[in-house]
Amino acid sequence: MSDLAGRVAIVTGAARGTGAAIARRLVERGATVFLGDVREEDGAKVAEALGERAQFVAHDVTRSVEWERIVEPAHAPAGQLEVLV
Repeated sequence: MSDLAGRVAIVTGAARGTGAAIARRLVERGATVFLGDVREEDGAKVAEALGERAQFVAHDVTRSVEWERIVEPAHAPAGQLEVLV
């Protein structure tokens, strides 16, 4: 499936569990996905396993300054951020 080709997504809590599963599904469907989590090692492993359309960004959703850290690069590769999980 490639119905999300060219779309950009951010998935928070993506280092394991539901967040990782959602990130995996988005990549499988063609999206470029930025995975955020405070569990840096786990998140990096998930992103690496998902391939070139996945990138891990250390991200704590409770800190407003860290939203800039994940949103800014999400705009760069493909243009417009369209999905936030």
